[in-house]
Amino acid sequence: MGGFFVRKRKVRVYISYSRSALLVGKARATKCTFRYMRSEQRCPKVNENDYMVSSRTIAFVITVIACLWIASRFIVPGEEITDGSVQAEVADKEDAIPAIRVRTSTAENFTRQVLLTGRTQASRRVNLRAEITGRVTEILREEGAVVQAGDVLARIELQDRDARVREAQSLVAQREIQFEAAKALESKGFNSRVALAQAEAQLETARAVLEDARSTRGKTDITAPFDGILNEQNIELGDTLSAGNDLFTVVQINPLEIEAFVAEKDIAAIRPGKPVTAEFLDGDTTLQGTITFSAAAANPMTRTFRILASADNPDNSLRAGLTVRLSVPAEELSAHKISSSNLTLNDEGMIGVKIVDGSDIVQFKPVRILADFSGETWVDGLPDETRIITVGQEFVKTGQRVNAVESDGGGLL
Repeated sequence: MGGFFVRKRKVRVYISYSRSALLVGKARATKCTFRYMRSEQRCPKVNENDYMVSSRTIAFVITVIACLWIASRFIVPGEEITDGSVQAEVADKEDAIPAIRVRTSTAENFTRQVLLTGRTQASRRVNLRAEITGRVTEILREEGAVVQAGDVLARIELQDRDARVREAQSLVAQREIQFEAAKALESKGFNSRVALAQAEAQLETARAVLEDARSTRGKTDITAPFDGILNEQNIELGDTLSAGNDLFTVVQINPLEIEAFVAEKDIAAIRPGKPVTAEFLDGDTTLQGTITFSAAAANPMTRTFRILASADNPDNSLRAGLTVRLSVPAEELSAHKISSSNLTLNDEGMIGVKIVDGSDIVQFKPVRILADFSGETWVDGLPDETRIITVGQEFVKTGQRVNAVESDGGGLL
């Protein structure tokens, strides 16, 4: 609803309007506003139905235009799309033979290697302990020294051990004289056989005492049991020792021993006497050795078999406790050398390669990877001579005919 009042000489406008007047009847309200009147009177009311008619007209026109646009595809002739035309287009695409590159591969003799991770260790190791009590009077070899079997490493004070040896020697000499006299008397019938046996027993006792005294005196010298290196020293000059105290640790690292553990699937290929190659982590040092031991029973916790290998280390330059990669030759196989990029997966997730048969039909062949060296992969499971797809294998599928272009290079692609 809307209207306004006008007074003489002055224009005062009072407008009251509905939402329809704001949208449609703005022009009429403006015309009424500036009409000049000599006396006060009310403008005619705005009819809302007039504006509703205009809005309905606009909506009707828009609806007609939309219907005509939708119906245009049936009125204006165009190209008819049928299922036959779609199938023909797909058939044309399928009939196009893709070009791929192949390389003829011939099987070669290949020795499968069992690869292991091992650790070097001393071939012999012994902890020397004191067997007698006494004070350390001399140390002849220091920690880290290279020693030979029998070298004296340290000495413990003799105390009265020399005197005990001399005493035992004198007793033995006395018992020998007594035994000879008893023997002579027994032969002449002046002594019984019992007295002779007693004299002989006393002689043997004296000899045992002498031997013990000499052994005790010899234990004052601490000697190396074998050729090796003095790896640990636990005593110093002047230390007082008791029986059982640790003195030295001697290790032998020539030959150097290597310990590793083999899975049950590979243990059948590991036998004592087989050659082994050990490569150290620096990448420059390798050792050639021989398997010396293979466990007859697996570790119950890890289900692996312990093996030992031995390798020469003449200058003792290689240490115990280093990590090495072991390679042990297993069985001889007929295998193909291919590029790692030739490997692919089929719909079942099996790893293999795609090849082309004599009719240029793509086939998928599952393979077993034997070794992988810097992009060169050795596999088995292929015919002795086969054409392997090297470029384009991801764009063709099994059973598809292709245009196979033979590679003219000398590489794996």
